[in-house]
Amino acid sequence: AVVSTQSTGEDIKSSWKDREQKLNKGLELRKFEQGIKNLYLWISDEGESFIRSHNLFSTSSASLTATFAEFNSFQRQMAVEQSRLMELEMSCTNLKDCIIFDNGAIDTRMSAARNSWDVFNEKFGLRKKLLQILVEDINPHMDQY
Repeated sequence: AVVSTQSTGEDIKSSWKDREQKLNKGLELRKFEQGIKNLYLWISDEGESFIRSHNLFSTSSASLTATFAEFNSFQRQMAVEQSRLMELEMSCTNLKDCIIFDNGAIDTRMSAARNSWDVFNEKFGLRKKLLQILVEDINPHMDQY
């Protein structure tokens, strides 16, 4: 039997293209996993420690006002993390379109990360709301916050 070198060459190209796509999807999965890990690290290291490190029951108006300003500043950092979470969600969708990976596992990881973010965000929001009430109690004319 005679084998055409053209078809063999095309088969090799096709094989390499398939392999390259699988490697790229593997890299995308690795980046997704690293992004999830980084989100968890940020929540536990930066987020939770920020919340724990601020005493909301100071009696000083200046101290509470400064703490409130720090909370506002930290909220900008949270916005950056929120955008990274949105990128992870897009990556999750792209990975699920690929038939190579376990969609259930990807969904579970994304759902757990989203849940951790939502819990942290709610905790931060409650602390900020409490801080705002305390600041307003000490200085009722502070409506710029």
